[in-house]
Amino acid sequence: MTKPTTLPGALKLAEVCEATWPPASQKALGAWIIRDGKGGGNRVSAATEAWPVTDADLPIAEKAMRALDQEPLFQIREGDHKLDALLETHGYIVRDPVNLWAGATAPSPRRRSRGRRSTRCGRRSSWCATSGPMAASATPGRR
Repeated sequence: MTKPTTLPGALKLAEVCEATWPPASQKALGAWIIRDGKGGGNRVSAATEAWPVTDADLPIAEKAMRALDQEPLFQIREGDHKLDALLETHGYIVRDPVNLWAGATAPSPRRRSRGRRSTRCGRRSSWCATSGPMAASATPGRR
């Protein structure tokens, strides 16, 4: 009997995506993490909250993203319900909802290649997520 694989949650998957496909640059600005995606996609261009934000914090992020020639875009991660509600009250709409998937991979079979020593790969878990923002991004209300 094999031991069940523990799969990562949404926040861990967001970390993995950030590490494997990072923004060109990012900086902390007040309550925000501002990302410069340099055209690399929505997730790498979206701002996230560093700690709970208020109405007064929103213009700071909007101005910083416009200074980077980016449309204001916010990543809504697991647990960001208050940020989601704040953005909605300011006319932002959901732009790119994303589903996250994770699953264990099968063990690698033994292979023998012509005259070479065979190697065996152990069982590993693999994480997979779609590209784009984690959960959803919000953008000013244009459809």
